[in-house]
Amino acid sequence: KSKLESEKRKKFREYVQKYILQMECGERRTIKNKLYTKGTIHHWRQVVDKVLDFHKKYPFSWDDINQALINKFITYLENDLLNKTTIQKLMKDFKKLIKDAETEGIHENFRARSLNYTIEVRDSDKSTEVYLTTEELQGLYNMELSGTEEQVRDVFLIGCFLGQRVSDYGRIEPEWFGTTRNGVKVIRLQQKKTGHRVCVP
Repeated sequence: KSKLESEKRKKFREYVQKYILQMECGERRTIKNKLYTKGTIHHWRQVVDKVLDFHKKYPFSWDDINQALINKFITYLENDLLNKTTIQKLMKDFKKLIKDAETEGIHENFRARSLNYTIEVRDSDKSTEVYLTTEELQGLYNMELSGTEEQVRDVFLIGCFLGQRVSDYGRIEPEWFGTTRNGVKVIRLQQKKTGHRVCVP
């Protein structure tokens, strides 16, 4: 019986490790059948690392996943000094991983998908959002600058008004600029992290 339990726990670990490898080689794709981006794979690698660290400390099999184990995992993440929003995202991804395994016929623990993976996240738990007001941005725009300072200011303002990741606004090309049928000037781009196409006025 002990050997059988050990094999079951090993199967859980193997599936989780394989999950990332399948993303990397394209065997596992998004719900729209697209390849996962490097950014998404990097995120999932962090998720998998946390899950496997927890599994190493508290070995379990698919059959062992119950509410007590979920709560134990949340406590484990809290003790790792992660903030509540990060834990919430990790638990959402952990649930997806379990659901995917069930869909693929890896386990028959059907109650696992209906467990409570959420935690309460209050406003005080969220990171402080840093932003500039429209007036402050206008003030920067009106500043009399020259040379490198002017260029840095302009690039910064483009980042603010574009509202995209640094990985996107840091590689703007002239051909991205265009005009809509209604005459609105826009920047069209494909996001590096997600692959989504966006059109920004």
